[in-house]
Amino acid sequence: DAVKIGMGIGSGCTTQEAKATGRGQATAIMEITAARDAYFEKNRIYIPLIADGGIISPADIAVALALGADTVMMGNFFARFSESPGKVLKINESYVKEYWMEASHKARNYRRYHQSAATFFEEGISGYVPYEGSIFDSIPIARQRLKATFSTAGAANIEALHQNTVLELQSLAALADSRVHDMIMLDQAA
Repeated sequence: DAVKIGMGIGSGCTTQEAKATGRGQATAIMEITAARDAYFEKNRIYIPLIADGGIISPADIAVALALGADTVMMGNFFARFSESPGKVLKINESYVKEYWMEASHKARNYRRYHQSAATFFEEGISGYVPYEGSIFDSIPIARQRLKATFSTAGAANIEALHQNTVLELQSLAALADSRVHDMIMLDQAA
């Protein structure tokens, strides 16, 4: 058993707009982690948490895990690869891959949503994500980036990341300083 966290924050999700429900993913993970940990202290039963939504990079994985999630779901990330469903198309000189949200009309037509058009309303869109080739070329890079983040945080595993990570809210100035700044990158010169 596990608890999946995330409502209305997927890359193509319209739940918050359509139903005015949902929560920021970081806040949801932190609050549910606190409730899970209190439940564990009382009952000695550990319930894993799955962060679902807004996670498209190794950095996003690390943040979700640091906040208390045990694993993540990454629809947008995996949709980019040739091994996922959807057609590869060329749009404006760029290759893209079809991607549709679980509560989109396209998903309803594919599988489990047996509601009629009169009772179904869309909570996600269908669209495109950048095509990135084979997952087997990208996973080793993503894995190495995640391992490097764990190393920087001094964590050998997810449990250590849960216990040892210090998270803080950054100001806009601190965020700007954390990005490349006051330089012209070589690939942009000329």
